[in-house]
Amino acid sequence: MDALWQCGADAIAVIEWNEESTTEWIADAKPVQLFRDESVEPDTVAAGGEAHAQLPNGVEGILEHIADMAAGYSAGLKWNEEDKLKADMMNNPGRWEPITVEQVRRKCRDLRMRPKDVDTVAGFLQRRKEGRRFNVTSSYRDFKFNSETTK
Repeated sequence: MDALWQCGADAIAVIEWNEESTTEWIADAKPVQLFRDESVEPDTVAAGGEAHAQLPNGVEGILEHIADMAAGYSAGLKWNEEDKLKADMMNNPGRWEPITVEQVRRKCRDLRMRPKDVDTVAGFLQRRKEGRRFNVTSSYRDFKFNSETTK
């Protein structure tokens, strides 16, 4: 389904093959769901009726920047943006420590990132939470997002 992301089609029929995968895709893509006698508009507010709280430590701004960069490319997030994010996670661990993987996943979905990019970004944080390190290219090894990005 990732290949269909923002393809501009007037309609797409999704036949459920696995409830978990379909539910996740619907949460990511937020399509208008067409049923026999009704259509259901996508939810614009989080489940439970409340908007999500802003992420602390500038993470909100970083994810917005990453989403903007990914939206500018037809294939999504590029390797250099991934390396910047990985470097910031390693060089600024205190920034990311209070943030959960689910918060990052939810924010990326709210920013309408492609499902593949949501998984990539959330996967990076999960790996850091597990204590793993990243192999970042030398040009980005010391990179940290600055205060302009994190506002």
